[in-house]
Amino acid sequence: MGKKMPKYVVFNKNVGNRFHKPVTSGDNLRLLRTYYSGDAYEIMRVVPLVEREEW
Repeated sequence: MGKKMPKYVVFNKNVGNRFHKPVTSGDNLRLLRTYYSGDAYEIMRVVPLVEREEW
């Protein structure tokens, strides 16, 4: 099979001009919010291509 896809990815908005650098990923949103809170980080939910809406 493959690696398990994480539910959330954390990006550092202070690194890079146009594209934000991914810092870490995980499944526990509460733990990610504890360590990466504030304006410098953005937590995004990961959605597989199968479950996404059509654009």
